[in-house]
Amino acid sequence: EKIALSAVQPLPEIVSAGISWKYKLLAALLLLFTIACIYGSIKRWPDTESTLILASLGSLLGLVLYIFYTQFDRDGETLRLDNAGIKHIWYGRVPWNEIVGISMQTMVNRGVTTHVLYLGLIDRSRYLINVPWLVRKMSGFSMSPKSKMALNIPLHMLNVEANIIEKVANNLRSKYQPPMAIGWHYSMTETEF
Repeated sequence: EKIALSAVQPLPEIVSAGISWKYKLLAALLLLFTIACIYGSIKRWPDTESTLILASLGSLLGLVLYIFYTQFDRDGETLRLDNAGIKHIWYGRVPWNEIVGISMQTMVNRGVTTHVLYLGLIDRSRYLINVPWLVRKMSGFSMSPKSKMALNIPLHMLNVEANIIEKVANNLRSKYQPPMAIGWHYSMTETEF
């Protein structure tokens, strides 16, 4: 039903996507749990063992929330597609004429659907420099797929549907020269390209 409805509606010229309400709710619950842990550690101050456990748990959860905020939702806009290019919080702005291919991968793992948009670039190293250190370390395997041409953009946490983002990206990229490579796929090597 959603796919049929989105096929009828015209594509927007600008897409601005932030973190979806589900992940914001999860972050708010973690924040409440962090506050409860810190409050509990203050209340049990003379008991050193429980104080240490609660303070450690509160600090760890606080660190996770800080990392989530800085890596995914610093300014409220995680991903933006417009006439100037595609801008992601990890990579910065990528002009449309530098993108040689766009491909989306959909994975289902334990009932959870994950969408990843891949951008094909001749020189992706300029954009990998902008990726935060922690994201690079945590997802090192996905930052360097078989091809050294692809930048991956996870879409499952965003408040805009993945198929709309893919359609808008392909539509906006089609307006620029040189044209995209037909049949480009994120798993292609440079030789295959």
